[in-house]
Amino acid sequence: MNKKGFTLVELLAVIAILAILATIATPLIMNVSNKTKDEMFKAKAKTIRAAAVMCAEEIGEDNCKTVKDLCKKDYLDVAKDCSSSSDNCDCQQNPLTGGSMDSCAIYLDRPNKTNRYEATFPVSGETKADCKGLN
Repeated sequence: MNKKGFTLVELLAVIAILAILATIATPLIMNVSNKTKDEMFKAKAKTIRAAAVMCAEEIGEDNCKTVKDLCKKDYLDVAKDCSSSSDNCDCQQNPLTGGSMDSCAIYLDRPNKTNRYEATFPVSGETKADCKGLN
């Protein structure tokens, strides 16, 4: 007797193999995604620090206290569909949390009385969750 098609056992075996492969692949894919977000966050923090230093050197450190200040003065690009003068949308978004980084404070200092500024982000218990880990 010559039948066409697959038996129930064959179909269940294929489904079981696919389930095992999916179980193995899912954590690997999620790990790559998390690493990518972490790298984006580090790159964004580096960009913000560089923009803050440039702002402080050009127009003075009092004008560069938050990420939003840097966006308003065009030292950082703003998010799509936003203008630098807009107050109702996020200038910079945290890739890890999805929240706004606009209110993140920036501390500018001239170590050893040099002419070169260094930018850091204050770390305290009151630091907003979207600003933690910037240093």
